[in-house]
Amino acid sequence: AGQPMAFADAQIGGLSVGVPGVLRALEMAHAQHGKLPWNELFQPAIQLARDGFPVSPRLHAQIASDKFIAQSPALAKYLLTAQGQPLPVGTLLKNPELALTLQAIADRGVDAFYQGAVAQGMVDQVNAHPNPGSLSLADISGYRAKERHPVCGDYKQWRVCGMPPPSSGGVA
Repeated sequence: AGQPMAFADAQIGGLSVGVPGVLRALEMAHAQHGKLPWNELFQPAIQLARDGFPVSPRLHAQIASDKFIAQSPALAKYLLTAQGQPLPVGTLLKNPELALTLQAIADRGVDAFYQGAVAQGMVDQVNAHPNPGSLSLADISGYRAKERHPVCGDYKQWRVCGMPPPSSGGVA
């Protein structure tokens, strides 16, 4: 305790995992501003996960350059060939488990993600990693989105805004 960690130890594994908050935030945004029924929002993603999409040259290159994929049996099974090579360009990549999870969220709301089997699966994965974290079911089920005011500043002729703490910033 109290000692700095190597970057890879802090970045890869359970210690780098927090509760995914985006679904609670989307639920809040939909409740305040949504026009379409919640269930309809998920249908294109469900179809894509179920039916798949061809691996693009860019995705192939990203898989090839990520040395950590081979260290994760689940990722390796999904993104590498039996010989340990990146899936070839054009390979149809399907994710039926994601399709089922998205369908559950579409049908039952975000509690299908933050409670039950999906939440337990996240806890199990985080805590079973060789570099485990301490994520709990209480952490996941207790998560609530909070609306926050942005942090803004002037840069040259622009007004630049970002997310305030405790966020780690935007994701592009």
